[in-house]
Amino acid sequence: SSGAVADITLDKTPPQFGQATAYADSTKSQTLDTGNWQQDGSPYFEWTSAVDSGYGTRGYYVYFGIDPAADPHTASGKIFQTTTSFTPSVNSLISGKSYHLLIKTVDNVDNVSDTTQALVYRFDNKPPSGTLEVAGGSLLASDAVKVNVKGSDDGTSADLLEISYSADSGEFSQYVKSSEINLGGLSEGNHNLLVRIRDLA
Repeated sequence: SSGAVADITLDKTPPQFGQATAYADSTKSQTLDTGNWQQDGSPYFEWTSAVDSGYGTRGYYVYFGIDPAADPHTASGKIFQTTTSFTPSVNSLISGKSYHLLIKTVDNVDNVSDTTQALVYRFDNKPPSGTLEVAGGSLLASDAVKVNVKGSDDGTSADLLEISYSADSGEFSQYVKSSEINLGGLSEGNHNLLVRIRDLA
């Protein structure tokens, strides 16, 4: 009689995702703190290779969009790639939106990992706007003047906006988180106030 021997190896474990880093562009000269709003419209993302204990990593399902619950394996706009970097399409980002880089790894026997939220990229490339309101109106008898600053921005909430001001063409003050300016000791006559508003991007 004769016999045959078959060696069978079972691999049910998907690859383990590595660590992702965000850069301002593909030169990788500047890393980005993704906890803050960014104004770079063409960021570059890179991650370390996934580790697979069986037959090796085949590639990555990648989703980059505003839905934090999207499935990179099935979502519209998904991408499958074997490389460990990703660059969003130029001019595809909308100011004031948070974008989620979601990745699933797959090995050479089609084990697919759970979703990893590799990075959150908060994009804001528009400057804040604002209006000024002089308490009591523009014609005053007192030399103590309070000016309310009402700022708005795509990404930064109003209470986190910073203001700097210049009175009568003087030097601009340091930026501070505030929604009001108090002026004192003004002489009689007309005065000019310039205000700059800065967001977190």
